[in-house]
Amino acid sequence: MARLTGKLQVLTYTDLSSTNTPTSKVFDVSEVISDSEISQVAPLLIQIPTATTDQAINFNGITTAEYLVILSDQPISVKIDGSTTALQLTRLYLDGSSLSSLHISNSSGETANIRIMIGK
Repeated sequence: MARLTGKLQVLTYTDLSSTNTPTSKVFDVSEVISDSEISQVAPLLIQIPTATTDQAINFNGITTAEYLVILSDQPISVKIDGSTTALQLTRLYLDGSSLSSLHISNSSGETANIRIMIGK
C-alpha cells in the first residue's frame, strides 16, 4: 500500500478571500513556485464532468511530483498514489511529498473546473 509523505494542508473556501477566483489563486501559486527551487512545473486546467469516477490525471512528464496544488469550483474527491481512501475537497496544497499518481472523481452535479499545479 502506497503511503503519502510530507505536509498536507486542506484549504477550505473560508481560507480564501471570496473575491479571489480559482484562476487568480493558481497564478499566485505559479509565481511562488517559479521563484522557488522547483525544477519542473506542470500547470493544468481540466474539466471533469459530474458522475466521473477515478479519472487519472497526467503529470505532463513529471514522474514524481513534490508539490501539488488543486483548486476546484466544485467539491471533488481525490485519491493520491493508489490510495483507496478519497479526500473530499475543493482546495488542496501538498509540499515536500513524493506523488506518482492522482485520480479525481466528481459527483457534485455540475462539471468541475479544476486548476492543478504539479511541481518537482
